[in-house]
Amino acid sequence: FDRLSRQNLLLYPATVNHDRDKNQRGFAKILDPESVGGHTIVFCGNINSRAYAEETSKILTDKQVKHVFLGHIPHHVLRCLYLMSRGILLYSKLDFSPRAICEGVWAGLPYVTHESVAMPERLRQFGHFCHDKDPVDFNEQVFKITSFNDHIRIHEYCKKNLTLFDNYSKIINDINNEYKNLYV
Repeated sequence: FDRLSRQNLLLYPATVNHDRDKNQRGFAKILDPESVGGHTIVFCGNINSRAYAEETSKILTDKQVKHVFLGHIPHHVLRCLYLMSRGILLYSKLDFSPRAICEGVWAGLPYVTHESVAMPERLRQFGHFCHDKDPVDFNEQVFKITSFNDHIRIHEYCKKNLTLFDNYSKIINDINNEYKNLYV
């Protein structure tokens, strides 16, 4: 956790496909350059639509927002990016409990996502949830994570409260409760 230093990077870890899925274009349209300051947006994930990526890139370039599309990267590289970044951005409305946010939180990252994204209660405290098509709210939330510096607090919380034993115990208890409700 402490071997890599934080850089002015904001990760957008998601497949680059079209607005129905991860909504990079919607993100680019609503983003105010002042909210990211000197940070670079790092899009990492399979690029399934080169035209979509180029259109998104043009919107950000016109706004003079630093960004890069890395495409698919190995998971060990993504782990390093999590540890080097300041936060996670994911403006998807259809991603129900995205794995990237859970992984990022373990690396100590706060995140900004759409209010419709289902997030376990334990992880909600580290997130900022924006409302649909509300650019002021969205950009305020993005700005909050650019100046965040207490990454170790989030990481330590995860180490203490999100162990495999705790998670599997919760799953087993949930299954047992459902079974009791159905058959008892």
